[in-house]
Order: sequence, then C-alpha cells, then structure tokens
Amino acid sequence: MKFSTVALLMVVGVQLAGAQITLGPDKIPAAGDHYTSTSMDTTNVEPGTAGSNKIWNFSTLVPDGDATTFYYVNPSATPYGQEFPAASLASYIVESSDTTYAYFSTASNRLGHLGSAGAEFLFRYADPEIQLPTPLNYNDQFTDQFRGETVGDGYVMRTSGSLMIINDSYGTISLPGGRTFPAARVKFFRQSNDTVYVNGLPAFSSQTTTTSYEWFIASVKFPVLQIAYYTHTSGTGTFSSMLVELNSDVATGVKERRQEGVASKFTLEQNFPNPFNPTTTISFQLPEGGNVSLKIYNLLGQEVATLVDEELESGIYAIPFDAKGLASGSYIYRMQAGNSIQTRKLTVLK
Repeated sequence: MKFSTVALLMVVGVQLAGAQITLGPDKIPAAGDHYTSTSMDTTNVEPGTAGSNKIWNFSTLVPDGDATTFYYVNPSATPYGQEFPAASLASYIVESSDTTYAYFSTASNRLGHLGSAGAEFLFRYADPEIQLPTPLNYNDQFTDQFRGETVGDGYVMRTSGSLMIINDSYGTISLPGGRTFPAARVKFFRQSNDTVYVNGLPAFSSQTTTTSYEWFIASVKFPVLQIAYYTHTSGTGTFSSMLVELNSDVATGVKERRQEGVASKFTLEQNFPNPFNPTTTISFQLPEGGNVSLKIYNLLGQEVATLVDEELESGIYAIPFDAKGLASGSYIYRMQAGNSIQTRKLTVLK
C-alpha cells in the first residue's frame, strides 16, 4: 500500500459497547506513533457480508509483497508543515525516490485530511475530506463531499468527490499466527473525479472508485486488516485491482516475541546493536505478569514511539525497534511494569 488515502488515514480507536463495537476518538494517532502494513496474497480472499456476530477467518493469509511503515509526527517537523497551518498531525512513508507527507486536522473528534505534499507536488483540499467522524456506532453512516487541487510541474489537477463511511459489521476476526479478536468492520466507499489542466486548458480526466473494508480491534490504534477494491477509468480504458493489507505489528504481537527461559528478576537490557541504523532489539525480563509499557523518548522528554503497552505474562521478551523515522542522536527508552521502572539510553547513528 503506497499512500492510499483510505488505508493510510483510517486511524481511530475502538470501544466495546455490549456485543457491538463503537469507534471512538481516543485512539487517533499522535506524533511518535507508527505501524507497519504488509501486502498479502489476494487469492480467495473475500470481505464477507455485513451484519452482526460475524466470523472472519483470515488466519491463512500469506505475504506477497513489501511491508510499508507509516510514521506520525508533528507537522512542524516536516518540510511542508508551513503549507498546512491548520494541521495538528502529519504522516509519512519513506519511498526509495521521495517521501510523501499527509496533513490532518483532529479537531471536533473528526479526522480530516487537509492535503499532501512531496518534492514534485502540493495538494490542498479546499473542502477537507473528513476521513472519520466519531463516535461511529454499529450501523451509523456518514457521507462527506470534498474538493481540492494539486499543483505540479507544468500542470494543475482538480479533484472532487464523495466518501461514505458505515460501521456495517461486528464479530470475531482471526489473523495469521492464531490471534483472534472481537472486531468492528467499517466500509468506506469513495468516488473521486480528477481533471488535469495544462496551460489552463483541460488535458484529460479520470474517475476512481474505491470500496474498502477495514477491521478495528479494541487494543490497537490502527486497522488490523484492509481489503480494498479499486476501479480507475480514463480515456485509455478501465483498470481494476484488489489489495489486501495486514497490520504486521498485530499479526506478530508482543506476546509472540516471548523467548525461551524463566525471568528471574525485573530487567531491562541494553539494546543490541547499539549504536544502530535503523533497527535494533530491546530485551527485557518480566518475573510477574501485568501491564507493561515500553516507550522511546527524545532528550527533551517527548515520546517518539510506543513499543509495548499491554498485559503480558511473565517471561523473557525481545522487541524489535525500527528508528527509520528518527533523526540521528541519543534517545531514552523507559519500561514500566507495576511500580517497577527502568530506563536506558540508545543511539541512532545514520
């Protein structure tokens, strides 16, 4: 998934409400968050029908493409933040040739896409696209109209369209690795019309329709699975495609990072390797089960990443950390389990 406006931006929390599930604003991402999405084989994969008490079995999904990591930062830390003064959050992915940034407003319990920018283009919404209103209960439906303009090298592209969102199902989802969760499914139906102008005259037009299904669970900020269907029509014909994306961080969760052996005492190990670029491993021993948090901070005390924030059994764990989105320098990692707290320093060297 390369910067799909549906797959990248649907980032909200989930709350249980009896047997049903309500999507709330409490887990909209913050600066320092990141997650990794892996492209999966689409063979025989279906989203199923809408309704209550559904059983979704995606345990046999297999990867067939690259993994993409999405990073969330303060807009002021990006090269195009000044172009979006109303933005309270920015997101980016790192491509081999360029980095594309997206900018959002999180005001009024709504996630609104304000625009995007890269080295060769600048896209602004004149009427921002509300990506998700909250709360969104089972069977709630929301429709938004949007329009915007892209300015590139020698061209202007004007975009308009609509987005319909419905919390259409709840039930139980099974993911690779044997993990099973209560889940809500949200359907997004997006239609957009694009017209490209060169020297002030219309050159060509196209239409894109996206139908996307995303599954959310209570303990994770980001969708754990996405199935999307795309249809693009232009003067050269119609092209259709399908995409299945798995949240790799959930499919291989912290509990699956548990190692052999018995924890003798509460210990936070020095990361290895250190210094590193861009990945390292942080190991710790947990003699008693309980709620555990493991977070990364810069030297100003600002949180830049959360690696663990959940209930764990006693044991020895090894947690990978990818610092691709961080600048070179020293950072503090802090682990807390109950009343026990330990900190250490790591160094990113690029």
